[in-house]
Amino acid sequence: ALALRRRDELLDAAFDAGINVFDVGHRAYYRNAETHLAPFLKRRRDQIFLIPKGLSGLALQPRSEVTRPQARQGAATWRKHLDESLADLGVDSVDAYYLMAANNASLVASDEILSAADRARQDGKLRFLGLSTHQNQENVLEAAMAAGLYKLAMVAVTPAGWYDWESK
Repeated sequence: ALALRRRDELLDAAFDAGINVFDVGHRAYYRNAETHLAPFLKRRRDQIFLIPKGLSGLALQPRSEVTRPQARQGAATWRKHLDESLADLGVDSVDAYYLMAANNASLVASDEILSAADRARQDGKLRFLGLSTHQNQENVLEAAMAAGLYKLAMVAVTPAGWYDWESK
């Protein structure tokens, strides 16, 4: 519901209660969440750790091997989403930017994604690369650790163990 309208009073209450990490998703999935967060950011940017996230735009099966053209396309879409997120949020840089809904280990470890993130970091657009994952999590996390560039991960774990988007 937060994506449907601004709710600065909720953001302010969270901040006043000590919350200083804010995660938000790209308009392709979360509609206007970033533009609604922008006025709050304008007042608090130097006091919070900001983590938006963008999609690769690829519909990959979790255990498939990504091709170089697919990885190139996914990296370009992710980078485009980063630039759109920066514009929608009204900021020049973010603390971390996630590869959202990462379910494919070969994409996570691809040179194309890693190079796109490294270029964005060198351009001053992000400090850290991260990912969110809800499917094939163990393989995705192992690939991210082996890649060595990912510094944050948002995972779904329940008392019963790993949460998987497909099997619930």
